Amino acid sequence: MYSLNNENQDKNLNAETIMETCMDLLYDICISPMEDELDEKNAEAIGMIGITLKQIAQKAQCYENMTGFNGQEKNPFERN
Repeated sequence: MYSLNNENQDKNLNAETIMETCMDLLYDICISPMEDELDEKNAEAIGMIGITLKQIAQKAQCYENMTGFNGQEKNPFERN
C-alpha cells in the first residue's frame, strides 16, 4: 500500500514521484477491483488517462527543474 502522508520523507518527492504514487493508489483502490468488469473501450480510456497523467507529471517536473522548485538552487538568470 502506498501513502501520501509524511511517512516517506527520504523519498525524492517531485511531480513525477507524486503522480506515480497517486496513480498506484488509484489502480489499487479503483481499477484493480473492477478489472474483470471493464470492457475494452473503458480499459483503453483508462490507459489513455494514465498516459496523459504521466505527460502532465513530466511537464511539471521540467518546470520544477527549471524554477528550482524541487529544492535545487538555480541561478535566477537561467530562466531567461
